[in-house]
Amino acid sequence: MYLVKGDRVQLLEFNDVDGFWYFVKYISKSDGALMKWVKCENISICK
Repeated sequence: MYLVKGDRVQLLEFNDVDGFWYFVKYISKSDGALMKWVKCENISICK
């Protein structure tokens, strides 16, 4: 599973150990809710 540009996520938590990481929730039409840690540099909030 991966996110593509334009996907929207909900920020649930963050951690600044070894860089900035965000725990996000993504709602997929086919798979329902997906919750994963993503690196800050991979989402637009950090750019």
